[in-house]
Amino acid sequence: MDLQAYYNTVIQLSHGIVVTFDLNGAIIHGNRLLEKLTGYSMPELAGQDWFDIFIPKQDRSTVRKDMFDRVKEQGISSLNASILTKDGRVLYIDWNLKPLVDSSGTAISVLCVGRDVTEHMLRQMGLVNERNTLLVLNKELKCLSEISMLLSDIDMGVKETLAKVAHILPGAFQHPACTTACVELDDWTCSSSDRVEASHVLEEPLMINRKQRGRLSVSVELDRPDATSEAGAFIEDEKALLRTVARQIALIVAKKEEKQAKRN
Repeated sequence: MDLQAYYNTVIQLSHGIVVTFDLNGAIIHGNRLLEKLTGYSMPELAGQDWFDIFIPKQDRSTVRKDMFDRVKEQGISSLNASILTKDGRVLYIDWNLKPLVDSSGTAISVLCVGRDVTEHMLRQMGLVNERNTLLVLNKELKCLSEISMLLSDIDMGVKETLAKVAHILPGAFQHPACTTACVELDDWTCSSSDRVEASHVLEEPLMINRKQRGRLSVSVELDRPDATSEAGAFIEDEKALLRTVARQIALIVAKKEEKQAKRN
């Protein structure tokens, strides 16, 4: 029996993605499904480093170490990882790994059989995003409801009302623990915390009877690398929420001042 021909046939008949590479990561074999899903042909891939071709640069060392650590266990191990296709798409793969050994039992290469779970992962991520969106909406609705109740209390003074608004507002944002809301009206200011430093600030003017008399701002102190700008620190829903609350404040201040003027 031609063992090489037999091995190649098994690879091609497999219903999963099949690839073999040596202990340096150089690709030895791959089946047609690998070619079909990634857009690469085996003549392009043979001898190339698997990790350089398929793994994003920032993840290569971690994925390489993780994979070869599992191979040292000698048995079959599992790994969930993503790969990049030739045209830049991301595929999510569930891998089963098995070291191939020589007659002395020394590992000489790694056999990987994978299942494309991209559709499932994207569906799961969609559900997570949908859940997160609902949580954000619930927080915003709760905040707006509480503020509306405050603003509808016609007997509460302007400064007392705005101070309570400032303390309610951070709870509607992504990172309430490191978020501060501040209301400025004429020469009066109220803040929800004593925090001084803030890496990002979002603000809206308080336009009362078409005249700007102050501002409503939200500041957040974040050290995450994905929040290097206001675009990363705040989502669009939060910006819209701040605009809505600023308009509500302007209306209630105008009404309360009008009522006070009539009393006088």
